[in-house]
Amino acid sequence: MTIRIYIATTEGPVEIQRITKEDPDLRSVVCVNGTPKALPISRSYDGFVKDPTGVVQRSYDHPAFRMDVSAPITDGNSWQLGAFIAHALFHEDRLAGPDDQVDNAIWLTGELDRDLNVRPVN
Repeated sequence: MTIRIYIATTEGPVEIQRITKEDPDLRSVVCVNGTPKALPISRSYDGFVKDPTGVVQRSYDHPAFRMDVSAPITDGNSWQLGAFIAHALFHEDRLAGPDDQVDNAIWLTGELDRDLNVRPVN
């Protein structure tokens, strides 16, 4: 069963298209539609992934990822909950890609703290 993840943004829903593991010596990055251009949230995403500030490496034992999304996400932290759930589904090999048939789609927004508590966003 594959699940598609959408992040609710002020510009509309943004699909998480793909997550790939990268070389542990690299920084994590967020790009649009497979292009090489890093989005402005990439630095925050790297901090969200990598220890000691991040939660993804602690949960899934890898320090660097590339996440491709369907449209730009320029600022804020509302992407964090959707990104974390997408990592959980990727770890289980259940994250749907853009061309995959899906069983479910989930639309999420929210910030996560170090203990994985969901914080509200404006």
